[in-house]
Amino acid sequence: MIKTVLNAAALLIGLTGIFFKGSHWAGADILILTGFGLLLVSIVAFTVGANAEAGVPGPLNYLMVGALAVGVISALFRMMHWQGGAMLGLVMVGLMVVLCVMLLAAKGSVGASRQFLTVTFLFFTLVFAFLALPMRQADAAAAQAATPQANVAATH
Repeated sequence: MIKTVLNAAALLIGLTGIFFKGSHWAGADILILTGFGLLLVSIVAFTVGANAEAGVPGPLNYLMVGALAVGVISALFRMMHWQGGAMLGLVMVGLMVVLCVMLLAAKGSVGASRQFLTVTFLFFTLVFAFLALPMRQADAAAAQAATPQANVAATH
């Protein structure tokens, strides 16, 4: 029950923060920090145990959870324009490569818990929502430039 509430809160608060950031409204940073913080708490508090119950071996379990946690922190650093976001992104890519090699070596005998799949889905949902923001802004600017009033105002 608590996992479900925590994951839902992370998604709702994170998406609200991303929407606020795209609209340049006050409070966006605290909403993003809270949403991604809740996602990290969910990852650290519940995912390692859930993966262990699902039969994921120890080292692979910690690598899966660690790569996801570094990915969340990297995305947070990039969204907040903090230094080190690019380096964390490279670390995450490196961890993902090692994870892929380990999963290929396991030859399909390793699964993942529902909790891991849920928080991974939440992470990618938040990241893709953030990545879609510039497209929405570009579309709005193109629509505004296409209106006749904007063209008249620009010429005067």
